[in-house]
Amino acid sequence: MLAVLLADDLTGAADTAAAFLGAGRKVSVSLFEPGGGLTPPSCDVWAIDVSSRGCSAEEAYRRTLEAVTGLPDGGIPILYKKLDSALRGNPGSECEAILEVTGAELCIVAPAVPRLRRTTSSGVQMIDGIPVHETEMGRDPMNSVLSSEVAATLAQPARYPDGHVAASSDPAETAAALRLLASQGKRYAFCDALTDEHLDNLVSAGEQSGLHLVWAGAAGLAQALARGLYRRAPQEEQPEPAAFLGENGAEEGNIWFISGSQTAVTAVQLSKLEDLCVSGRYFTGQELMETDGEDADVLSSEPLEGDAVLAMGKQEGAAQWLQEKAAQRGMTLSLASEMLLRNLAKEAGALLSASPRVTRLVLNGGETARAVMKELGISVFSLHREWEPGIIEASCDGPRPFKLVTKSGAFGDEEALVRIWKAHRRGVGK
Repeated sequence: MLAVLLADDLTGAADTAAAFLGAGRKVSVSLFEPGGGLTPPSCDVWAIDVSSRGCSAEEAYRRTLEAVTGLPDGGIPILYKKLDSALRGNPGSECEAILEVTGAELCIVAPAVPRLRRTTSSGVQMIDGIPVHETEMGRDPMNSVLSSEVAATLAQPARYPDGHVAASSDPAETAAALRLLASQGKRYAFCDALTDEHLDNLVSAGEQSGLHLVWAGAAGLAQALARGLYRRAPQEEQPEPAAFLGENGAEEGNIWFISGSQTAVTAVQLSKLEDLCVSGRYFTGQELMETDGEDADVLSSEPLEGDAVLAMGKQEGAAQWLQEKAAQRGMTLSLASEMLLRNLAKEAGALLSASPRVTRLVLNGGETARAVMKELGISVFSLHREWEPGIIEASCDGPRPFKLVTKSGAFGDEEALVRIWKAHRRGVGK
């Protein structure tokens, strides 16, 4: 196995692992469950969704520690902690668990994704040049970002000292900086990057340093590592699967879009689908909150026809509303959010069981994707390609082998979902 990636949500696991596709490599994603153990699939690159983004720092540490401890022996060339490029979640606790288990000399931290205009400058993470906590991510009702400083976000709960590495195009210079940090007892190297060249340089520097490293970043650093693998061990490209969107003309089966994301861009993307007369069924948070429990009836008694959207509608003041509901029920915000998405997935499962013509699912939002897959009994799936940045085509085995598309709720322009629908329905490629 060439690489193992640990992610805090499912779409992040998929879009980061997709960087390693090509050259005949098989890439799989597994859903980790605490106490459930890990069985490695037959693949070259294995991504594991630890599902810790909404957890407390302590629970995120425990989950990551268990997952890393359960990895197969025998040495893994690349161990990668996938970070959210907007710094959501519990990256410090998770990296700390990895350092504890592996004993690595240094954790290289570089959350930039330059092609998506997510950069790191002087230790500050930015989207379109704006510090992330000043963007919509600072108002995320499920997981708001309070600081744009990478060191503050990761080092707050950490026991290990850290240092900063400026962006550079000189691998030898950066390798020397990494060795200096390690000699000073530093365990984290927080690295700036404004371009893909900076990330490529960082990978080369890591190789030259001679240090035992673990890597922590978003899709940008993963792509740089993958490019490094291609340079070291070039392989012939293998034929692409035939299931790609738009490659073989219009498909006969229906496509459903399932979304629990509350981002503004998701709301616009879904409205664009409605403009194309794709039928929709939207649930309020209150409706989903009231359907909790194994014996509770589903909300949707009427089947959906044709291509469709199934979503939790965007709600103004969602963060405050969810906090109040969580407090009323004596649960954490994380558990309340998980309950809403679990109930959305239950609705999806009931509707899908009555809709045998649905062949492709577009799962929007990492927590939504995980909830739906668990409802459908999917624990492992295989990646095929990155259709657009952050939009991944995949497939799963089982009694109902759906074709899958995963997308982070914050990714894509206003027409992203429309393009997916057109490719499926009309056989229009990218």
